[in-house]
Amino acid sequence: MMGMAIGYGLGAHVEFRPRSYLEKYPVKNLQGGGTWGLQPGQWTDDTSMALCLAISLILKGDHDAYDQLVRYKWWWKRGYMSSTGQCFDIGNATSESLQNFISKQKAFGKTHKISYEQMDSLSAENSELFANE
Repeated sequence: MMGMAIGYGLGAHVEFRPRSYLEKYPVKNLQGGGTWGLQPGQWTDDTSMALCLAISLILKGDHDAYDQLVRYKWWWKRGYMSSTGQCFDIGNATSESLQNFISKQKAFGKTHKISYEQMDSLSAENSELFANE
């Protein structure tokens, strides 16, 4: 995890640059800037999502898809585990998947009389029920 965060911190300022740019301006140290105007050492969305997964695995002691998705949603909507405090980059497929998850949370909450605010901390029984609907 540490190596990944360092790698993304080193490469964030050249993300989306062509190989020819990298050959002319090789990465030699931590620099700021790039597409997202990050400060030196700030990581990208990839590290943020990996941190969300790692924390979920640690806290749950196993893979819990619901908890994992909740943490991705927090990253997207609140900047959870972001190096800047906000989600500054998210792919279309990821945002569509998370929007679908939020829609399902809202529908499930309405059906089972659970407020949207409580949906992020479902009991194991309710998260299993959610997964099976």
